Amino acid sequence: MPLSTFFNLPEERREEILQICFEEFAQRDYQGASVSNIVRRLNLSKGGFYRYFKDKKDLYLHLLDHGMQMRMKQVQNLFAQSEDFQELLVENFYQRILFDLNNPVVGQFLYNVNLEGYSEDLGDSMIQVRGNILNIIKQMVKSFAVKGKIRNDISEDIIAFIVFQTQLGVYDFLLTKYGLHPHKKNITENPTRLIPEKEIMETVSAFTKILIHGLKPATG
Repeated sequence: MPLSTFFNLPEERREEILQICFEEFAQRDYQGASVSNIVRRLNLSKGGFYRYFKDKKDLYLHLLDHGMQMRMKQVQNLFAQSEDFQELLVENFYQRILFDLNNPVVGQFLYNVNLEGYSEDLGDSMIQVRGNILNIIKQMVKSFAVKGKIRNDISEDIIAFIVFQTQLGVYDFLLTKYGLHPHKKNITENPTRLIPEKEIMETVSAFTKILIHGLKPATG
């Protein structure tokens, strides 16, 4: 958690700091991101930075928590509203991807988190983060399996992992198709004007159909 001095800053300054920090980690992995770059852009001394955050790890985990909370606001009511697993997945994938595309810096940062490799500094923090996400999906899977809405002869852990990876796959597919990875485009550019909303929904629907029904030819 940030130090109390950070929360004592005016809201506008806090948001400016978070935006610059998100941009740094959105364009680089954890090891490559630089506190020096951040303080230079914020016109801060390193001593000033460490008055707000204990260290780089403290900053990174706060960005992760803040970004996850922002995205969850987009989908927090979906689980209670749908009785159909496929419809729920479509809307969940769609809303999350829409959030990421409307908030490209935060979206790319959260995407990078899922690709983060081993870091001695972070330790098992990323394993715990992925575990927490998978547990949320697992509870959703379990509730639908109990109702007989989805098959219950496959491990809930496996289904949850496949759902998680499918969501990443949809986002990666769209970014790749439209050439919107940060090494090719300015990460602050809003990609929604380049990806038609219809295309997002059609892609989400296609991925979800494969997830639910496999690759067998459609019948009827």
